[in-house]
Amino acid sequence: MKINRNLRLQLLLQNWLFVVIFLVLVVMLGYLATLYRSAVDITQANRNLLTQGSINVLNQMKGPIHVTVYATNDDANNGDTFRKGVVDFVARYQRAKKDTFLKFINPSEEPKLAQDAGVKVDGEIVVE
Repeated sequence: MKINRNLRLQLLLQNWLFVVIFLVLVVMLGYLATLYRSAVDITQANRNLLTQGSINVLNQMKGPIHVTVYATNDDANNGDTFRKGVVDFVARYQRAKKDTFLKFINPSEEPKLAQDAGVKVDGEIVVE
């Protein structure tokens, strides 16, 4: 088969069309990945998912859930990852109940808020 000008143009067009369609599919998959989230727990004791009882209790709750953590900032250089642990823990509840909100307050920077909430120890968590 001889490659003439028309055939060369068709092959070039076909290759570019493939690249464009492929890029559109990649972008669409990336967009869909931001819309839908799922979690799979592969631990033996199912530690990273809520039990059905916890999910039922969350579904019975009316209105949003506000979780306020009164904790100083983490120092990751010294292995202090308390806030990250709380974020990971509350994320399980946020997946089950979308209107669960998490807020951190540093009692050293805002002692009045901590005092008004009755916080006595660094790391206390208030759920409303």
